[in-house]
Amino acid sequence: MWQVGSELLTFYFIPHGHCYLWKPDLVGLHTISDALIALSYYSIPITLFYFVRKRKDLPFIKIFLLFIGFIVACGTTHIMEIWTLWHPTYWLSGSIKALTAIISVFTAVQLVPLVPKALALPSPAQLERANQEIKLLNKKLTVENLRMSAELEVTKQLQQMILPKSEELEIEGLDIAGYMEPADEVGGDYYDVLYTDGVTTLSIGDVTGHGLESGILMVMTQTAVRTLKEIQEYDPVKFLDVLNRTIYKNVQRMNSEKNLTLVVLNYSEGNVSISGQHEETLIVRNDGKIERIDTMDLGFPIGLDDDIANFISHVTVELQPGEGVVLYTDGIPEAYNIHKKQYGLNQLCEAVSQNWQNSAQVIKNAVITDVKRHIGKQKMFDDITLLVLKRQVEQPDLVSVDEKNSS
Repeated sequence: MWQVGSELLTFYFIPHGHCYLWKPDLVGLHTISDALIALSYYSIPITLFYFVRKRKDLPFIKIFLLFIGFIVACGTTHIMEIWTLWHPTYWLSGSIKALTAIISVFTAVQLVPLVPKALALPSPAQLERANQEIKLLNKKLTVENLRMSAELEVTKQLQQMILPKSEELEIEGLDIAGYMEPADEVGGDYYDVLYTDGVTTLSIGDVTGHGLESGILMVMTQTAVRTLKEIQEYDPVKFLDVLNRTIYKNVQRMNSEKNLTLVVLNYSEGNVSISGQHEETLIVRNDGKIERIDTMDLGFPIGLDDDIANFISHVTVELQPGEGVVLYTDGIPEAYNIHKKQYGLNQLCEAVSQNWQNSAQVIKNAVITDVKRHIGKQKMFDDITLLVLKRQVEQPDLVSVDEKNSS
């Protein structure tokens, strides 16, 4: 160990300056040149190291570090060139050159396989072209977003325009309240209340998907339902069969794949007929007890097939004074909160049952308030639609009662 150290630091050789005959100009030339080269070699890796530290996303960081080591070693060999002018430690100088050679060879070997990868990196011109394409795409997306926003706004207006007005809900013997709130991404919820010749028709549906097509299909459905109502078509099979063929042919003309669930109720003199496939229909008795009518076997999605007559059926339910019906779309039971928990049909039934002693308007408000409380700050992903019908309790004739008391 001591022998190796003494060999490295041996002064038995003559200094390198003797080779220059100690001519001041020549010694000075080599000294200044090697010093400037060494200074440059040391400043380059410092700059590279700072650059790598700041840009950790750079590829090939390992090769950058190898270059730093290689350049530092080269700079040290030039320092040794100056040192050996006066101090003949050639073993030490040679060892540093050997270390520099090892680092140089290793760096060269590591560099070769990186050349194809480096060549595959995009050039500044390619990056500029890509940047221009991205700007153009962003501009197109902005235009498309504006178009979609306009479509959604039109759909929202369509939904609101065809809803029944408050005076249309004022039907003798019935207490009716309706509510619909479009989601941010407008769907195709629809409900209507029509009264003709003593028959009250309630309909509620949900068009698949979102956007303008869904809104158009919703308007077409409302128009078809009103038309069939005006011609006094009350047979549930004929009603839904004609409605379906009308919607189906229009959907085909539109080259659309939209369809909708739809349930139609006809109420007259305490009896309500239910037909069509939709969410469960809730029959609410006087004590708040709820009977759930499954509509899966009462119809078929509208606009999905041209002939659904064989799938259509109906049930008839008797309503006593104080009893009624609650209709809704899936936006209520499937409403999520921030914990991704659905509101659920059971909670809807509970909210209805607890408030059934009140008017239809109060029942509607209580349910919507409960749903909004459940949703909280979560975004609404689907429309919320609710329709409440309640058969009014007959009030005694006050005049007759007074006459009876006076007699």
